[in-house]
Amino acid sequence: INSGKGGSTSVWGGDNFDNKVISKKPDAMFIEFAINDSVGQRMTVAKSRGNLEGMIDRLLAVQPKCEIILMTMNPAVDIHGLRRPNVAAYYQMYRDVAKDRDFLLIDHYPNWKKVLDEDPARFLRYSPDGIHPVREGTLEVVMPEIQAALGLQECKPEVNRSVKCWEYMFKAMDNMIEKDKKVTLKEYQKFWKSQFGKCDQNKDRSLQPDEYVSKPMFQYFDANKDSVISLEEYQAVYAPYFKRGDLDGDNVWVFADLENL
Repeated sequence: INSGKGGSTSVWGGDNFDNKVISKKPDAMFIEFAINDSVGQRMTVAKSRGNLEGMIDRLLAVQPKCEIILMTMNPAVDIHGLRRPNVAAYYQMYRDVAKDRDFLLIDHYPNWKKVLDEDPARFLRYSPDGIHPVREGTLEVVMPEIQAALGLQECKPEVNRSVKCWEYMFKAMDNMIEKDKKVTLKEYQKFWKSQFGKCDQNKDRSLQPDEYVSKPMFQYFDANKDSVISLEEYQAVYAPYFKRGDLDGDNVWVFADLENL
């Protein structure tokens, strides 16, 4: 049962915990709010921990045999990384709670960090918006860790063709010029220009190292190695994705094209 909600924090989790979790009488619960709790000044690490342990205690009070499984997830880059400058501390808090209370921890962060540091292009393919893993990334990085931690046999998760990351970006792109359930090349480019602009905090039409989180990824985008990322360099990294989805070469995406990504 997926009781989560995209973009939600542990505050939302606590407010909806009775209906979303306790009422289901789970035998096990996976929980992770760190990546959204860490946005800006939403809450301190201590507040996030209090919310986390509050939910756990409420569940164990009525389901004392429920197995609690804490998780960390991936680093965030691009504008999502700028908004989460201290996410590592929130992930560490989850490790601390797991250790202090003898809960199972599935720590995805080191595997994701390894991909980011060693192969930024692969990381971006696995998480094209810089924060949300797509199916390929989940199958390659997340699933093996879960299977190993839980002792699960090989299964066939790849039959799920959902591409949630690209689906939400498709909707945002469709609003760039004309909302018509299609994304033209101009809309696609305008979307990534807007993402570039969000990172460009000093509005000098280039990204400095402190405006793009992740040194390996910065170096990947900085094709000419002049220590800044131009809009042209930024757009060039994302251009191949449009071509991959646009199999008929008409410079237009429809929703079904997302399965090609």
